[in-house]
Amino acid sequence: MDTNFVLQGKELLEFRLEEGRILLKDIRMLLINAQAMGTLRKDLISTLGQERAKGFLTRYGWSCGSTDAYNLMGRWPEKGPDDWSFLGAAFHTLEGIARVRPVKVQSNPVKGTWYFEGIWENSYEAEQHMLHFGKSTIPVCWSLTGYAGGFRSACLGKRVIYKEVECVGKGDPHCRFIGKTLEEWGDEITTELTYYEEAKIGEALDQAHRHIARQHRLLSQSVDSHDRLTKMVLDGAGIEAIARTLGDLLGCGVLLQDRYFQTLVHYFPTRELVLLGRGAFPGSSLKGYSTDPEYRSVWQYLCQSKRPVELSHPNAPEILLAPGVQNQPWVVVAPVVMGGEILAYVGVCKPRHEVEDLDLMTLERAASVFALEMLKDRTAVEVQEKIAGGFVEDLISGNFTHRDEMLERARHLGYGLTANCQYYTLIIELDDFSNVVRKLKSQEPKILAFKQELLDLARSSAAKVCRESLAAVKSNAIILLAGLPKEYVDPEAQLYLLGEEIKARLTELEQESPPSKPISVSVGIGTSCQQLEDFATSYNAARQALDIVRNFGKEGQVVSLNKLGAYSILFNAINKDELVAFAHRSLGPLASYDQKHRAQLLRTLEVFLEQDCHLQKTSEAAAVSVSGLKYRLQRIKEIANLDLGNAQERFNIHLALKIMRMANLL
Repeated sequence: MDTNFVLQGKELLEFRLEEGRILLKDIRMLLINAQAMGTLRKDLISTLGQERAKGFLTRYGWSCGSTDAYNLMGRWPEKGPDDWSFLGAAFHTLEGIARVRPVKVQSNPVKGTWYFEGIWENSYEAEQHMLHFGKSTIPVCWSLTGYAGGFRSACLGKRVIYKEVECVGKGDPHCRFIGKTLEEWGDEITTELTYYEEAKIGEALDQAHRHIARQHRLLSQSVDSHDRLTKMVLDGAGIEAIARTLGDLLGCGVLLQDRYFQTLVHYFPTRELVLLGRGAFPGSSLKGYSTDPEYRSVWQYLCQSKRPVELSHPNAPEILLAPGVQNQPWVVVAPVVMGGEILAYVGVCKPRHEVEDLDLMTLERAASVFALEMLKDRTAVEVQEKIAGGFVEDLISGNFTHRDEMLERARHLGYGLTANCQYYTLIIELDDFSNVVRKLKSQEPKILAFKQELLDLARSSAAKVCRESLAAVKSNAIILLAGLPKEYVDPEAQLYLLGEEIKARLTELEQESPPSKPISVSVGIGTSCQQLEDFATSYNAARQALDIVRNFGKEGQVVSLNKLGAYSILFNAINKDELVAFAHRSLGPLASYDQKHRAQLLRTLEVFLEQDCHLQKTSEAAAVSVSGLKYRLQRIKEIANLDLGNAQERFNIHLALKIMRMANLL
């Protein structure tokens, strides 16, 4: 590209404000807002349909290109056809349409052939199409394509057609185009030529009228569907019935997931659509689209504009598609929005050849119906939460006198307190609440919304392992009353897994909007509850376990008083610095030796004591031979001057090891 021309062009621009004109070497120019052109494009597509609009904008671009070419050739007659073409590319850049970057150019003036492959960077047309319509299935730089063809045709004196083969507007990394003479294209360009044919105004108006009539009919059908779905909300049909009706209306599969991608409901009316859904939603989830780099920009558009987007998963194997369907499934995801907040995502899929304009309109209206149903549910939940919060507070504080009254309150909340479950109290507590406040800029509504998210997260996680569960917010923590099935042999192990899942899901939530410092929670697990009065004891045990690990400066832990054992009494009663000093006196030489020689003597000692000083069991647990273990134990005795045969000394060593592990020294 002639960059000198671009630089000269800036100097040749003349703003005659008193005349209301802008000139470029006597050529009158116009400054037009890109968003205004985008709105015009949107209206053309909405009124004429995509095919007619594409033809209109292609011919408009051709006219602009040929006019600019004749103007430039007249004012720079010393240039040749190839120079004029590069001036055209520079001219496009100067106009702010796009930056043209040539990739491959082949020209033969004798034969009159021309090949130009290049890239449009920052195409305003792709940018505006994405803004108004989201990701397209075809290239969208129609006026740019027409402009390039019109310009080169004027320069060469024979017809040259440009074709966009990759486009940012359909998710490609850049807008790439190829230009060749009509003869060189051959039959390959036949389908594109229809967009260059001048349509008669009467035919255009007639087609526009038919399109408007069709849009009116589709709108009427969409409104009827919306009214039907809305009536279901008013009749209390429930979210599953609404999803089934939507699937039947569209003849497609429906998947509704909350903002954490936990499935609320799914419906696929036929076996073929079940197979299609497996390909469209790998793992039966929309999460893949939100994390796939290929869809990152499209998903960001969905979250920012809060409008439906069309997707097609590239990894959907054809074997999973319905019989006879050879193309990828049509997938659209619409956000379920309430008060500017995305509550959930509804995804639908069907064979692409069966897609109609009505589908998208109906889905967008259905999303608002789901929002209405979820608002109704949320209102009921908020009332329920207030009741649950009061019950949990009374239960864990022991603030009740009549057991029968508490049992009745529990039953109203769906918390049976039956003999079929074993009950525990968990505290899910933010490690640094001030960090949350800073991240949310001290805005009370956002802080309350975050606590609600954490509460919902705890509930949905607990539902996977608990037969009964009840959760409530208490200050900066979530109190979870977990009722595990009686058949669990090691219920505390299940609760540890539950705590780890809550931490992991909070991390996923943070990835959507990472703060300067990650938000983390610690989970304290209380003791088992056999009767109502035990819940206060269980809560205090969970609280004490959290206080102990916090005293040692540890965050993001899942901990229980049972795991700490009798040592918890010492950890809670004695100053942390005194405990650490005791551990250093006992095992400091071993710690220094391990650090200097990268040895594992402290770990060997820990395993040896955990295995009750049994050589064979320790050998297996530590994955070391018995002879190797004996050598290590001998070195431990020599370095730290320990008498492992003395019961009191073994107790002291075990305590020192526990302290070092608590203080992250081991």
